[in-house]
Amino acid sequence: QDPNTRKHLNLNYSKGNPGHGHRDKLAVNLIAYGYDLTADVGYPSTWGHPKFGGWEIHTASHNTVMIDEKNEELCAGSLNLFKVFPTLKVVEASGEKAYPGIQCYRRLCALIDVSPKDAYILDIFRVSGGTVHDYTFHALGGERGENFQISLKEGEKAFTKQAKGTLAGEDVEFGTKPGIGFIFDVERAKTDGDFSATWGVGDPEGTALRLTLLGEKGREIIIGRGEGNGVMGKSPLSTYILVRERANGGSLSSIYAGVIEAYQGKPFIEEVERCRVTSPAPQGDALNPVALTVKTKDRTDYIISNPHRDRPC
Repeated sequence: QDPNTRKHLNLNYSKGNPGHGHRDKLAVNLIAYGYDLTADVGYPSTWGHPKFGGWEIHTASHNTVMIDEKNEELCAGSLNLFKVFPTLKVVEASGEKAYPGIQCYRRLCALIDVSPKDAYILDIFRVSGGTVHDYTFHALGGERGENFQISLKEGEKAFTKQAKGTLAGEDVEFGTKPGIGFIFDVERAKTDGDFSATWGVGDPEGTALRLTLLGEKGREIIIGRGEGNGVMGKSPLSTYILVRERANGGSLSSIYAGVIEAYQGKPFIEEVERCRVTSPAPQGDALNPVALTVKTKDRTDYIISNPHRDRPC
């Protein structure tokens, strides 16, 4: 492959010891066009400072799912599937021990080639347990978040800006509470529909990453700023999004499904749509089948993910 178009996907599932360990089970990183587009805060530069445990190694700063606004436990996960084909690479892993007591914490990713130059990532994250789920994501979007944009379903209400404080609350000052207390400039929107978010590097080639997630009823999209590597208060900023689901009583099950697309110039994916699935599985089961179509200029991919080998869909 040409180094200029080579793409690498990392799904973190294995490491479970505290030595240099982050609370980032099932987090993903995408490297493309010479950039680590979804880099986390990185090697801590603030040993002994609250930013170290409160943000740099905290689950909230990584591209994974956070449950009940809590930090993951350090643990080793399990590799469920790994297959390599000429134009398709698939990996799935689980990490239920990251949140003791939950029933499902499982992520499937596939790197799918659509041309010698372009490839996208299928991302399906299944979670069952707890009462609040936050699918967290960030990428390179300029040091002040100036190259970030988000597009909701047509006709939906715009974002509402929180007056002050952090995601932990209007009266919670930045950096005084671990995790969501390090996310400020908070904006929120309710949406049942699909949405896309784009982070641009800002280079002459127009390198960017676009995340498109299928909609689910009752979701809230949260946008905020978080610090990158460096001294607290003097670090470059990244734009974070959290796709939040809340339980209406009892335990919560969620399926976050969509695609991640790295490109230069303009996106090559024209449309991502959910397909209707007929299945005897109970409604709200995190292991329910998921089907979608991904359309590009020259082809349409039909994708079905069904964890139950003995259950037709």
